[in-house]
Amino acid sequence: MVPILQLILIIITRIQYLFCITSLPLVMSQPEVAEHPVTHPAPFQLTVAGFGEKKDWETYHTYLPINPEPKFALAHQRFKLDISGFGHRAEQGALQAVWVGLMVKDTEGLMETEYLILIDVPTQEPTASAPQNPIVQHCIELYVNQRISELGSLLGSLFLPPVLEEMGPRPDNLESLLARSHLCYRLQPGADDDAVTFEPWATPILRGEIDWTSEILGDILQKVPVFAHSDIESFREIKRRKIYEVVINGKTLIFKFPHVTETLAREVNILRKMADREPGVRVPKVAGIIGVNTSQPGILMTLVPSGRDLSVVLESDPDISRAERQKWYDQVSEMVRILHRNGCVWGDVKDANILIDENRDAWLIDFEGSRTPDWVDEDLKGTEAGDLQGLKKLHEVLQLEAEEGIGLQMLRKLCSSFLNMCAFLMNSVLRFLDHIPGICLGILVLPFG
Repeated sequence: MVPILQLILIIITRIQYLFCITSLPLVMSQPEVAEHPVTHPAPFQLTVAGFGEKKDWETYHTYLPINPEPKFALAHQRFKLDISGFGHRAEQGALQAVWVGLMVKDTEGLMETEYLILIDVPTQEPTASAPQNPIVQHCIELYVNQRISELGSLLGSLFLPPVLEEMGPRPDNLESLLARSHLCYRLQPGADDDAVTFEPWATPILRGEIDWTSEILGDILQKVPVFAHSDIESFREIKRRKIYEVVINGKTLIFKFPHVTETLAREVNILRKMADREPGVRVPKVAGIIGVNTSQPGILMTLVPSGRDLSVVLESDPDISRAERQKWYDQVSEMVRILHRNGCVWGDVKDANILIDENRDAWLIDFEGSRTPDWVDEDLKGTEAGDLQGLKKLHEVLQLEAEEGIGLQMLRKLCSSFLNMCAFLMNSVLRFLDHIPGICLGILVLPFG
């Protein structure tokens, strides 16, 4: 009896995947750290992470889309400047440091370098004997008041002129390019009250370090091929400082730049598990690790043939048929179900992490375990419920609900309610059956009490 009821409950759960049923609200929660590019209207009017009331600060990072034309004019006409991002670090509600990213492009050398400028917030109140540096103070005020463009322009005028004189040609190997494309500096008060200096800073602002001595990575390195950067024969940038197409031993692979130890291990382990247990699932396969014990490591994965991410496909072709959009949704839903069946969670569910190949089939990518606001809530990050919430958002992005018609939408809601009720009743019955032995024993013992 009990196995039959459990089987029925499993069937109901699987049907729920098809409907992508979830009672979880699609409300964007305030992120502790924004982990993926987020666009904001100009001028900035953020209310998250402490910007609203300028207190109770929480750590926050965001990247901005880079405009084709520069926002700021430079004395060196060959260089273009734009703001690539900004953010801050906070502890116990207090602002500790702020940063601004300056993206500089050398139009002659075709080299792009992002300079992250870190500014520490003074921890002591200024006094007559120890006044606060006016430039540092002005930078902090500009940031707190969300005058990011002015802050970028100021930092650019102070920092870039001597740096641009030393910019060399674009490196011809990926390791050097990665090292040159992202540099950190710290703004420090100068010897004079109205002067500042910029000191190189090796500590990463936006990413952690990879601990190659950890047990989890030691296990991975024994099971996958390991390559050196010198093995790369050629490369092509797909997504700056994130994804590159590389050729090793004549084979084209994808190089992905990892963030921290945990995300690297998570992605490799999930992809290897899928390759072993579900080889038919359309996810990349791990081809190796490159750059062990260097500052520019990467995961090597197989290339998705002619893959374009779904967000680009939808934007470039607004006339895609409903049947094809439904096919992609069904394919993604089925692959998520298979992941869950194998104890894995996708995590960062969104259209940009779905690739459409040359046969117009959907692939899943990015298994680092992060999330994107407005797709998955913070409290559901890394859970099966978060994946289901992301699928519901995908259903909306593919504009499938709008075309179903009122009657079909009502039928979907009725089926959803019915299946939820059935699952609840089955769980209740199973819990009741678990207590039957105890109840029967109590009835037998009662007359002798």
